[in-house]
Amino acid sequence: MEDGTIITRAREWLNQGTGKTAALVAGLALLAGAAVWALRDEKDRKIDTIAAQGRRVLYVCKNPSCKARGTMRVPYEDEWPQPCPQCKETQAVKGFKCRQCGYILERTGAAAIRCPKCGRVHHNQGPTEDPSPPPKRR
Repeated sequence: MEDGTIITRAREWLNQGTGKTAALVAGLALLAGAAVWALRDEKDRKIDTIAAQGRRVLYVCKNPSCKARGTMRVPYEDEWPQPCPQCKETQAVKGFKCRQCGYILERTGAAAIRCPKCGRVHHNQGPTEDPSPPPKRR
């Protein structure tokens, strides 16, 4: 057998209908695989970004000279208390919003707490630990 006959036969096969179809299907399969791979990597990058930003929580600063209230982002694994965004002291604790007036109260775990602004009594504020886990990869 000559070296040129195999290459010549393959070239002739690719120029016929069956060869063109096979080459087209193989090329489209490679493109589809590359697209799936690229989209999967993009999803993982988004999950990593969300995990790095942490979760948004309500807080109350227990520093008597600060007494700040609001929202902040904390990493999923971090423990409380956190540094206060305003005074930078590590005295920010978890909070929750009053359902009537929106005032942010300290989440103490007590059976009931009265809002100092409107007087509404909140029963069982829920756990002081946040039950939401960080985003997971699939």
